[in-house]
Amino acid sequence: IGRATGVFASELTAAYYAFLDAGMQVDVASPSGGLIPVEPLSVNPIIRTAGDDRLLGDAVLRAKINDSLPIASVDIDAYDIVYLAGGWGAAFDLGFSEPLATKITEANAAGLIIGGVCHGPLGLINATGADGRPLVEGRRVTGVSNRQVRDLRITNTPQHPETELRSKGALYESSKRISDVLANHWVVDGNLVTGQNQNAGPMVAREMLRLAQQRLTGARPSRPICQNPRARRPRAPRPSSQPQLSEVGARAASHARRRPLHGRQHLRDTPSMPPAIAATSGSTTLENLPAKRQVHVVGAGPVGLLLTAL
Repeated sequence: IGRATGVFASELTAAYYAFLDAGMQVDVASPSGGLIPVEPLSVNPIIRTAGDDRLLGDAVLRAKINDSLPIASVDIDAYDIVYLAGGWGAAFDLGFSEPLATKITEANAAGLIIGGVCHGPLGLINATGADGRPLVEGRRVTGVSNRQVRDLRITNTPQHPETELRSKGALYESSKRISDVLANHWVVDGNLVTGQNQNAGPMVAREMLRLAQQRLTGARPSRPICQNPRARRPRAPRPSSQPQLSEVGARAASHARRRPLHGRQHLRDTPSMPPAIAATSGSTTLENLPAKRQVHVVGAGPVGLLLTAL
């Protein structure tokens, strides 16, 4: 006996509509294909975002969520961005999906921009780099913290991002508040962009678009800046055979519709998002970009989406 769960709505909609509004066509995929359940609590009017309201009236996205692409059938070479949406449902399938691990490995080998928030980075843990080592080994990443899992008293899910990422040698970092539910932190390390929880959705989308723009134009990456100097950083770096370009996202994207839950981030002060690429929970396609410019996003599938501790 448990409680129905799935993808957390804003972790899908923030990125999906950022990419869509940047001029991209977005596909939605999941480990098994078909219906992607949405966490019921995430569409509660108390916490629902403007993007979630938009979803409720968007027949196109609703159709994509009801009939998502199976990740195994996706031609990852046709995309430029892969985005992994989180939610408690992701704890039951993203980290266990062999086809997803294969596609993330292929996406990295092709130089695609890969990102995710909250539980979404669980989709990275079984992917490998060019040297056959774990993709996240020696790289700075974030995801929902163990402290937030304890704060919400949902500790019986089969995988927790902080634990799993650390076990693969990732240099995990996060921001801490009175409750980590109120924290906001995101990290850019090379082609990986990860966000600590749902609050980082707009920032992760913004940084993915920026990197995709650089990839398309051949521009050199911008100088790394620190998003949160007080964030908990890894204690000691671990050796990695992969060259690293680590950056931490700056402030929130000006296009975002709501202020993130972080007292020092002000949306009105930030530069606008470059007119480039977009992705969402599931899979994304960028028809309007030169050549084969597409985005792919993965959401939690229909397998094992019950929690037993609520």
